[in-house]
Amino acid sequence: MPGPRKPPLVLARWEIRPAGGSPTIRGELRAPRGPAPSTVVVLHTRAADTGGRELLRSLARAIAHHGHAALSVDEPHVADEIRSVLDAATGGRLFPHPPRRVALLGHAGGAPEAIDAAADPRVDALVTWPVAASGSQGGLVSAAARVTVPWLVVGEEDGAADAVLRWLDRQLAGAE
Repeated sequence: MPGPRKPPLVLARWEIRPAGGSPTIRGELRAPRGPAPSTVVVLHTRAADTGGRELLRSLARAIAHHGHAALSVDEPHVADEIRSVLDAATGGRLFPHPPRRVALLGHAGGAPEAIDAAADPRVDALVTWPVAASGSQGGLVSAAARVTVPWLVVGEEDGAADAVLRWLDRQLAGAE
């Protein structure tokens, strides 16, 4: 017997042209159908393999089914692109109103950039998955000294996606 039916989602392509001649940033927005969510998760990866990218697409769908908007970047290539995506998401270019809470999810090689971007005052929570920061545990400890928002560090264990979703739900709660 099939499980409960999931609510329909919106899938939209987006494009940002950063100032200063930086390359265009493109990605996907997944969100519940209806009014724009007041919570956003920005997913950032530098995974070169299709498995890593498919994992993030799957996670973006799950995040949207949990009632949050999920913004994912197609092919990261700009060092400061997370901030450009934050500017667009909170500045009315991607949503009709700014989100009340924003989380970052840095995956694989995108984790160090997400850690750096977590210093932005618009960011309310950070997830890095799998554990990565400058390629070493020392780098992770050094990064922890800079991060002031709640931060979930995830390994490769089974059930990690469910744990990430539950944690994001708690961190983004109360935004309505």
